[in-house]
Amino acid sequence: MPILRKNEVKDYNNKEPFVIYDEGNYYGIFKKKEGKLNSKSIVSIPENVLPYDLRWNYKLIYDILSFKTNYKLKFTFLEVKNSNGKISYEGVCFINANISKITSSIEIDLEKTIFNTKTISNISRKTLKHSILGIIPQEIQKVIRNTQTLYLRTHEEISYIPFEILFDIFGILVKRVFSINKNRISSGYKNKFLILFKEDKRFKYIQEESNEIYKKLKNNFTVEISSDIKSVEDLGVLFGSNDVVFISAHTNNSGIEIGDIILNKKSIKHIHTPPKFAFFNNCHFGEIEDVVSHLINSGSIEIIYPAFKVPDSWQTKYFSTTFFGIISETYDFDLSFYITSLISKNKNYYNHLLYRIAC
Repeated sequence: MPILRKNEVKDYNNKEPFVIYDEGNYYGIFKKKEGKLNSKSIVSIPENVLPYDLRWNYKLIYDILSFKTNYKLKFTFLEVKNSNGKISYEGVCFINANISKITSSIEIDLEKTIFNTKTISNISRKTLKHSILGIIPQEIQKVIRNTQTLYLRTHEEISYIPFEILFDIFGILVKRVFSINKNRISSGYKNKFLILFKEDKRFKYIQEESNEIYKKLKNNFTVEISSDIKSVEDLGVLFGSNDVVFISAHTNNSGIEIGDIILNKKSIKHIHTPPKFAFFNNCHFGEIEDVVSHLINSGSIEIIYPAFKVPDSWQTKYFSTTFFGIISETYDFDLSFYITSLISKNKNYYNHLLYRIAC
């Protein structure tokens, strides 16, 4: 769902809803029907309700405007910083028909906690939960406990901290928010899916999960599956012609191996028209946030990407195939990720903690 400036509305011909930005305010939610604007109810919010560099994040803006017409929605935006032995939290909560700013901080030396290293894969779930709550002030915990979705932006030096464990504690969906520095106009939905994988005999489950996902989607959508990518230009064409892209591949120190190319922060700049949604099922590498940031700034709505090393296992295959099984019925990225995470947690797999969802 795009955010349009007032002078862009007349040339917008897509069926999906949109928001109008004019003189520091957002108005919505609109649809166009036979060239005329339609809206069940028009609501508005000032742009200063969020940090300046998030004013084109239409997933976040859409939820805020939806909140003003449906007060059953409960979500919070938080920005987390670490400086001089203090972790500070600042944001806005949208709960029980109220919009209120929140701010708090806690004095803590991360070097004296389990978060003194970016490698936390060997830490028990119980210890991880206890440690996360130990760096969040009580008043912030109270707000989070009453929310449904937490939009979270952390500064780079603490971005590795797995706040996603809050799902296991409070049952909330945690979404990483990326800065967006330009307006993005959507090209409309095509109901097309693309599955990309790299054939490699060392990794048994890569092709298996790709084939299973193809079977789950093919009855409801147009689906293309490929392992033959010769150039970044070829990848760009495929990205731009599909709504959803799933990538199952190996990662080396340079980036993600897709066909004959390596996808990293340098090659991703050749992708100008991204898919609306993407799921990267590969190991984390140093530039994955740069890849995600470029796609979101270019027009992607949401992206699932790895926070840590993703093992080639039946458990991770189970997570991805379950996710797309739900997608095939709902076509709702948030709902599918939430339900799949819940199933993962209840089965004691905890594979949802390997991934992050960003917008």
